[in-house]
Amino acid sequence: MLWKFLFYCVIIVEKKSFSGENQFSKDRTMQKTAIIVAMEKELVSALSGFGEAEIVSEFVGKPVYRIKKQSGEVYILNSGVGEIAAAAATQHAIDVYGAELIVNFGFVGSLKPEFKQGDLVVAKEIIHYEFDTSALDGFETGRYEEFPFRNLPTDGELTSEAARLFGLKKVIVASGNKFICDQKTKSLLVSSFGADICEMESAGIVLTALRNGKKTLILKLVSDNADEDSHVDFFESVKKGTAECAKIITKILGD
Repeated sequence: MLWKFLFYCVIIVEKKSFSGENQFSKDRTMQKTAIIVAMEKELVSALSGFGEAEIVSEFVGKPVYRIKKQSGEVYILNSGVGEIAAAAATQHAIDVYGAELIVNFGFVGSLKPEFKQGDLVVAKEIIHYEFDTSALDGFETGRYEEFPFRNLPTDGELTSEAARLFGLKKVIVASGNKFICDQKTKSLLVSSFGADICEMESAGIVLTALRNGKKTLILKLVSDNADEDSHVDFFESVKKGTAECAKIITKILGD
């Protein structure tokens, strides 16, 4: 399947206007494109969905691929799993390739019954639930001193437009360096932070983008229910819902 192997990605697009009556095309252009996946085995298969690719450079010792599209050049990087790896890849994309918009796609665990396996959602806010400086400055968990808010926001216009065009629910993402597979932690993320889904990369991506003044659009596919069976559900659900993700990302790229 075309996007079956995409695990987590960040997208940046070569400057080009989009067609169609939507926020992706109206009054805006994309200035570069990149896709960042988290694991090597997903990277190899993801390349087949974009056409012919060439190796143009390296990132942390791994090849960076470039694919030429009608909408511009697409760069594909392998970030590795977790917030730190995702943040590093995001900063690299901004510094080296001039990313203006960063789009992340990845698989997540559901924290609430209404978000079921195979559902595609779009993130409106990210809560970095493992960041806690309260003993030092009295700020609530997840709050960075440099921002007047706790939850890290994605781009509101793009998020709303993606939700409208594709019928996606807007969610709050709990992001941390932990794969959640127990009910106690799941309940805590809901009661303490109002989170809907959980994963391991978005905090690093959105925080880095905000600090650089860049926009973000975060698309997530629910792959499990964040419970004790997560390790089993994950690999089964990778096969579901990817076709719709491909349509959305293709729309964003303008091809």
